[in-house]
Amino acid sequence: MDIYGYSHIHTRYTDGDLSLLEVKKLMLDYGASFMLITEHREHLNATTFKQLAVECHQLSDDDILIITGLEVAAGNNHILILGAEQFYEENDIVDLLTRYKADGCPIIWAHPHRNKYKIEDNLLSLLDGIEIWNSAYDTKYCPRYSSLQYARYNFKKDWLLLPALDFHRQSHLPGPKIFLSVEKLRTEEVIRQIKLGQYKIGKKEGVNSKDCLTKRYYFYFYLSLLIMMMFKFFKTTDSFLSALHIKVPVKIKNYLRRYI
Repeated sequence: MDIYGYSHIHTRYTDGDLSLLEVKKLMLDYGASFMLITEHREHLNATTFKQLAVECHQLSDDDILIITGLEVAAGNNHILILGAEQFYEENDIVDLLTRYKADGCPIIWAHPHRNKYKIEDNLLSLLDGIEIWNSAYDTKYCPRYSSLQYARYNFKKDWLLLPALDFHRQSHLPGPKIFLSVEKLRTEEVIRQIKLGQYKIGKKEGVNSKDCLTKRYYFYFYLSLLIMMMFKFFKTTDSFLSALHIKVPVKIKNYLRRYI
């Protein structure tokens, strides 16, 4: 069964604007078959995480699978724990990630550009992969130029290169998808395919994520650079007009946020 879904999703359990049910309905509207929830661990405790896990299980059905997970702050970096089913109380980040890694959860470095691709060696050794495309920061069209460069020149053979929505509100859709094949729509199968690297990424048609690092896909570098420049131009122009007390119509702002 060929399916696609979205990664790095937040709800009202932490800092998202929508409830889990509202996010589910929205994802179904976009044709998703699975969604990887990654709520901020710092905003949860064992009780609220259990409530999240129960609701994810209750809302999962034959149409969509809702997979629990966490986003953990590690100094200036954020780390995703995909498929986490337990809430561990360890305060030491290395011990915490080691425990989740032992559970078989993929450990992913989220939006690495935010800390200029700097991370402690003890954390780096625990990573299974990185986000090369976070559409909340990198636009919805293609990966970030610097993330592709980092992955290309610091690439580990078995690293997972993942896209992400970093979803907090409806305007964060549409975005990059994870395409994969499973026999049955189950958490174990989705996580296993991701861990094995048996997935593709893209908006409409998936490509092998590691192909983005080959010369054949060099255009990603330049296209993403151009789009990032457009994005920064829009942000700068919006701030400049706001400083002059010139209001940009809400419809235009929403359109630009949706497509840029």
